[in-house]
Amino acid sequence: MRGRVRPGTARYKSAARLRETEDLGRPLYGEGFAVELDHELRIARRTLNGVTLLACAAETCQVIVLTSDPARYSAVPGARVVTVG
Repeated sequence: MRGRVRPGTARYKSAARLRETEDLGRPLYGEGFAVELDHELRIARRTLNGVTLLACAAETCQVIVLTSDPARYSAVPGARVVTVG
């Protein structure tokens, strides 16, 4: 069984998370999309068409979510709701 990753191990979870992340990103970014996860399963690097970027720290990133159900994000620390229209 050499080369196989056993279910339940951290390495297995990392491989599964990586596949899921890339599967979600490829329809949006194309086949040139890839990610590298750190030991805490966070995105450490993102590659798009051969160009690799380091993931930015959460304090320096801005995330904008457009939703019809703002209550879903009420538990996000520091979230600010702006009503449009």
